[in-house]
Parts: sequence; structure tokens; C-alpha cells
Amino acid sequence: MKRRHSGFRPVWLSIWLALCLAGSTSAQSTTGWIRLDSVTNQLSPTQLIAGNTHRVAIRYHFPDEAYSSFWNLTNAFELYSPDGADWSNLVEQNGALIVNCPTHVFFRKYYTSQDDGSTWQRTGAWGQLLPPGPSTGPNSRVAFSVAMVDAGGYACFTSGMDGIMFYLDFQTHSSDIGRTMCVDTVNDRGTVPWDWASAEYGTRLPEWDNGLGESAPRCWEIVNCCQGRVGDANLSGEDEPTVSDVSALIDYLFISGTGLACLEEADVDQTGGINPTEGNITIGDVSALIDYLFITGPESGVLPECL
Repeated sequence: MKRRHSGFRPVWLSIWLALCLAGSTSAQSTTGWIRLDSVTNQLSPTQLIAGNTHRVAIRYHFPDEAYSSFWNLTNAFELYSPDGADWSNLVEQNGALIVNCPTHVFFRKYYTSQDDGSTWQRTGAWGQLLPPGPSTGPNSRVAFSVAMVDAGGYACFTSGMDGIMFYLDFQTHSSDIGRTMCVDTVNDRGTVPWDWASAEYGTRLPEWDNGLGESAPRCWEIVNCCQGRVGDANLSGEDEPTVSDVSALIDYLFISGTGLACLEEADVDQTGGINPTEGNITIGDVSALIDYLFITGPESGVLPECL
């Protein structure tokens, strides 16, 4: 006798299709998101190498729903230190989304000496990039934002568009090793909603991702790039040097001349003391590293500790 399914297969087929459609829908972003996409001169995701310029990239992803355009982007962000670190040469640069957009995009700059960010004072002018900012002082916060005001350019940012909106460059200092720098979201001028406007569907509140999968401030400890022993010339984070570190030194000295990320690690023979300069990186450092790796050997050779 044949076994009868009596509707068994169609029922499970319907459930399977429903699950697939649900998964497909959940993969789309209906609100959109803004993410801290990358940071330069990090030692780790939570550590900045002191004495460097750091570029923070902010990525926008507009909702995947069928909107035609977005305008009046009122997203502001703040750079601050909760424990008194200083910074300088604050500069904002256009990302690909702005460069490729014919619409006028205006930047605004605000600053405050209030720790809680409650009182903002405006600097800069409409239609201008943020000028290089001076050292802001240990208790200051700097807020920066992008805004669209050209009614003729609404179609510039459309559904599903994704890319870097802007970069924020700032410098840290060796005098602030052990202190902290943070980037977080903030309401524009303290009162303007943090949202996007769509002519068809009103406003959308984009989700914030600090780059670590968290809707929270992104903070870094300011650290010395030299950790443990010297010799990590390519700044891979490994305490035991390899032939790649030798290659990095040779490339710097004789081929590309590209700057080294950590002079303290590259100054293997420590001729530059606690604050080496590029002039202290010589063939002597290459020789010292080759001796350690291939002649004396890690078994009996010793590399000095970071000063």
C-alpha cells in the first residue's frame, strides 16, 4: 500500500519558504546604519599609538527599502577624552559618498569646554570643511557633523547606498600615554535629532556601530608603540621578530623609504635612546636583527627591552 502524504509536503514546503523569506528580509537594513569603519595607527582595536596622526573613517549605509532619496542628514559626532588627553590638528576630509555627490554638503564645527557637552559654541562657516583645529585642551569636546540643504540634490543619497561619508584626522601625543581618546555620537548642537529625512517616508533613525559591533562610544588607550622587546619593525604586534621585520627595515632604508610605524621598535640597537628619530634607523639595526635571527640565534641571543 502506498503511503499517503495528505498535505504533509505542501505544509512543510510553505514553512520552509516562509523561513527563507524571513531570513532574506532580516538581512536587509530597514533603518540604515552608520559605522566607525576603520582607524589608522592602532596597536589594537582599543589602542592608539602615541605621537601619530589617526584617520577615523565613518561609513554610511542607507536603508535597503525602496526610498528614492534622503536629505537633511543631521548626524553629529564628538571627539573627546574622558581623562584629560590632548589632541591637535583636527581635520575633516570628504569621503567617496561626498566626493561623488554633486549636492552641496555642508560641514559645521562646534566645541565646548563643558565636560558633559551641554553647551556648544559654533565655529567655522557653512559650506566649508573643518579647518585644522588647534590643540583643544584636556576638558574639551569637539563635535562635527554633515548636513544636506540643497533641495535640488535629494537624489544624491538613495536606497542601499553604502560608502565612506567622511574622515576625521587628529593627532595624539606621547605625553598622553595611558590616557584615553573617544569618538561617539551626539545630537547636532545638542538639540537637533540624530536622523535622516526621506521625502516619501519621513525620518529614519540610523543605527550606530562603533566598529566593534556595539552601540556605544569607541574609545582607545593611548600607548607607546614599543611593547616588550624591540625588533617588531613592521609593527605586526608579535614580540618575537621575524624575517618580515628585517624586510621592513631594508625597504625603509634602501627601497621605498616609506616611514616606519614605530621608530622605537625599529631602533634595534637603541642608538636613539628613549625618543629615536628616523636618522637613528641605520644598517646597524638591520645587522643586529639578522644577528639575532640567523647567527647568534634566539636561543642564546638577547634583544633589549623597550625603553
